[in-house]
Order: sequence, then C-alpha cells, then structure tokens
Amino acid sequence: MGGFLLIRKQDSIRADEFEGRYSDSIGVFDKKGLSLNRRFATPDFSIYVFNKYRSPVENVVQFSNTEFIIATGTCIYNKKIGHDALTELYHDFSEDGRFLTNLLGHYCIIIAKNGKTFLVNDDSGLFRSYASEKKDVISSSFIAVLKALEKRSIASQELYEYIFNGASFGDKTLINEINLIDSSHIWQLSPEFHTITKPNNTHGISKRLALSEVVEEMSTSLIDYFDIIQDNFGNDLCSALTGGHDSRLLLALMRKVGIQPQYLYVYDDSRQPTCVSTAMAMANGENLSLDYVNLSKFSDCTSEEYAELLQRKYYVEDGLGHENGIFDNGTGLMARLNRTEKARLHLNGGLGEIFRNFWLLPHNTLTTRAFIESKYDLNFSACTEYHDRESYIAALSEKIKNAIQTQCDRLNQRQIAALFPFWVGKYWTSSNNSINNQLSYALTPFGESRFVHKALDIPIRYRNYGIFETALIKFIDPKLAKYPSHYGYNFYDGMSRKTKMKAYIKLHIPIQLKRYARKHFWNADTKRLVFRRQQPVLPFYLTEEYLDRIFNNDILHVAEYVHINQIKDIHTLSRALTAELVISNRY
Repeated sequence: MGGFLLIRKQDSIRADEFEGRYSDSIGVFDKKGLSLNRRFATPDFSIYVFNKYRSPVENVVQFSNTEFIIATGTCIYNKKIGHDALTELYHDFSEDGRFLTNLLGHYCIIIAKNGKTFLVNDDSGLFRSYASEKKDVISSSFIAVLKALEKRSIASQELYEYIFNGASFGDKTLINEINLIDSSHIWQLSPEFHTITKPNNTHGISKRLALSEVVEEMSTSLIDYFDIIQDNFGNDLCSALTGGHDSRLLLALMRKVGIQPQYLYVYDDSRQPTCVSTAMAMANGENLSLDYVNLSKFSDCTSEEYAELLQRKYYVEDGLGHENGIFDNGTGLMARLNRTEKARLHLNGGLGEIFRNFWLLPHNTLTTRAFIESKYDLNFSACTEYHDRESYIAALSEKIKNAIQTQCDRLNQRQIAALFPFWVGKYWTSSNNSINNQLSYALTPFGESRFVHKALDIPIRYRNYGIFETALIKFIDPKLAKYPSHYGYNFYDGMSRKTKMKAYIKLHIPIQLKRYARKHFWNADTKRLVFRRQQPVLPFYLTEEYLDRIFNNDILHVAEYVHINQIKDIHTLSRALTAELVISNRY
C-alpha cells in the first residue's frame, strides 16, 4: 500500500462528524494521487488504507471485522510479498517479536489480533511513520498528521537541523506535536498504549577473518537477498547507475542472480563531473540501456504554473521533501513519477557507505562534541538570536548518544561507524525511501539491518579507501569491476599509489582544520570547498516574482529564526522556505 491514516475514535465527536473533522488529513492522500483501498472501523480506530501511486497491490488481509493485517511500504515475509506473505505474518505474529527474523524490506504493519492492535515498522526506520503527541493520529504521512492538529508549535532545534542539514535528527520533527515512530519497539495501540522492545536478532561477523573471507561471507548474504528480489519482481525493477561504488554493487548483485533490470538511469551530478560519462561507458560496454536525466535543465513556466507545480510537489514529497526541500525546477519530481511507469520496484544504492569509512575521521575514538564539530558545526551567521551554538551542539550530542544507545560522551570506532546507518540512514535517507514507497515498491537494500550489523564488524583497515567494497564488487562481478569509476580508478585494479596518497591525506586532515574549512569555505550546493565566495545567482523559482506568488508578501514565520536574505546557498534557502510552507500549513 502507498499509505495509511489511523485515527483514534473520540467520544466527544459523533460518528457523522468524524470524517468532517479529519477531512483535510484524509484528503492529503488524494492530493498525493493515492486512491483509497480500504477503510476499517474498529471499536477504537478508523483506519484508512491507500493504494500506491502505481502498481496497486493487495496488502490488506481481513479475517473478520476486528481481525486483519495491513502493510504499507515494501514488506517481505518468509521471502514472499503480497497476500500469502501477510497471511503467514498474521498467524506468526507474537508480542515477543520472534517473527521479526523473517521480515525484510521497509514497511509499517498494523495488526489487529486477539482484541489488540499493534503497529510494527522496519528496524532501520527507512519507512517513515508519524504520530501526534497524544498518539491519537498516526500516519505514513507527516502532513496528514499535521492537518489533524488543533494547534502546532515550532521545535526550534529541529527546525535548525532541517534547514542546515536537510533532516531533523532523533524522533522529533520541526513541529513539536509530531514525532517519528520509534523503530526499535513494537507499539501496542489498543486496548491501552504501551511499547515492547524488539529483540536483537542481528548477527555480526568475526573480526578475525581475512579480507577474502569477510568479502565471501558478506557477498553470500547479499546474493541471498537479491535472490528473494528476483523471485518476487523478476526483471521488473529500476535503479540508478553512476560512477560510484554503490550503484555498481547493486548492478553486480542483480547480474549475479540473473536480473536484467527493466530501467537504468543516470543523473548529472555537479559533485562528480564524470558521473554521466562513466555510467555511459559502462552501459555501452555491457549493452545496457541507460536513460540520461538532466536535472539541471530549467523548466520554462510562469510564476502561476510554478505555484501549481510546487503544491503538487509538496504533497507527493510529503511537505519536507528530501535533502534539499521542495523548491527546485520540477524535473526531479517528474523524473521520480516517470520512474514508476518504467518498473514495479525501485532499488536505491543509498547506505552502501556502510561498507566504507564514510566519516573520514582520523581518530579511533572521538567525543560526541568533536564529531559534531567535524561535520555539523556550520556557518550559522544567517541565524537570529534564537540559535545558540552551544545549546545546538549539546542537543545534537544527546541525540547522537540516543541513536547508538550509549551514555558515554566518547565514541569508539564501531560507534562512529554506527552513526552512518542509525543517524544518516534513519533520519536523512529514510525520507527519500518513504517518498518512493508511496509511489511504487521501493527498497534500499544496504539499509537492511542484517547487512548493517555485519558491516559494523568490518575492520576499519578494510573499510578505509573503499578497499572492502571494491573487493566485494570484484568478487561478485569481475567484468563489471574493470570499468573506470569517477574516483579515478577501476574496482578491479584498485587505487594507484598516487590516488591512495591523496585519500590518505584527506583521511588524516586534523578535525579542527576540517571544521574551519567547512565553516568558512564549504559550498553546500556543490559539496566542495570554495575559496572565493560569490553571491549565488538565484534560479527562477527563488526570485522575488515567484516567491511573491507563493507567499503573498506575508511575514514569514521562519524569519524569527533565520535572516532569509543572508542565506548564501540555494539549497539552504529552499529548505528554509519549505519549512515555512509546513509551519504555516499553507497548502
């Protein structure tokens, strides 16, 4: 299913008034393009279940008026999807969580059984679900919950996190009255609310193994997973192909199990200028069809047309969008929707960085403060007096400790690595995965908890310089490994001595120098250091003419928190304006 909305019944609202009271929340899904599949009325709840934008699937099984199972997102149980899988899951469900070992994918499941109602989402939290403060409205849609609130207030910490980093971290959102559903628990919703801690069913790998043995063990697990994908989707899937590690590893695994993906595509990327040419060379060499999608091409539209486009994007991308907010030229939305016509399952190579040293930090241990200063202590000069750097860093520090479940202020090497899946993955990557999952089936395979926990045991000496992932690609598909990458070397021969020396220097740059460079010379648009700052040339959709059409010259709520005119990069400005749309409930 593409989404759900669960509303707790209230004695103060008559049955004939109920749908009127929540009509705006219910209407969100129509504006997303998701049709209503089923409505359940239990003694405690009204539950609305909506089809995906494309590829409607029957992910609801009803056993009686009060006993049923609902799955949204992409749920795989006992290696199957659909009706049979959900029937087995319903019968196997138990409050001790033993059934979780057979679950894969990114999903939210609602089960009404034996007089109780439960909610379970995937361990990685890659399929987002939200709850109002009182747990009386729960949904896969942030803006559906937003529209159910009688009052809303701004969470300044989370607002700043979103504006400057593209995500709010932890289970809070930039609206105080809305929280993410915690993925580490099973939620019992009725007859009374309480949470049940999920058992830890994950297995690591031995740190004593040689590189070849670790590669073989990991590849076996990955190939088994892709066999399941092949059994359920065949070739009816699509994926990006770039010049990097992760999309190449996806393609290698597909080829290994006999999948010939229906659709491959490549985007231009200002951060990797050779991305398109590298992907094209690979596609030509392997006789693969590759679609080039030029996201930098500006659409020619009037301010009135853009306002209509933005409203559609607001609903499809659930208010906050992914990474850079929702203000752009519209080609990203069109590309996302077009992909749903090409294939039933969308694979994303995100979180493949679990196999590498993503953070590029030179120390074996770090304090949480040093970690934040190296990556998240940015240039906050555009902030008003509401922003206090010390308070901001302290709050992030506590969130980091909660994310990896530690009370200690000093992080060891494994905990630093864990911050990638449990921090970046859960609170940043998840938004993209959730948007895709309302449109069609969607998986981010490397975010599965079984791979994450194995990857955390890979010794740092193997993760440095991409050694492990390079060896993994070479082991699974040697021919594919021989094509150049946008790193300047291929994955069969590995780094040259010169390339490795450059990577060594980058890895060992002192944290304080990294912090200074990021604060004063970092360009958030290109993800590169620039040594001569220039006022950015605003794209058409951020010019006064277009913004006046959207905001009607109103005083912005976010102006209390940031000086809009002092924001120096386009993506940060987009996120600030996106936050304004949400806070003001403008659409």
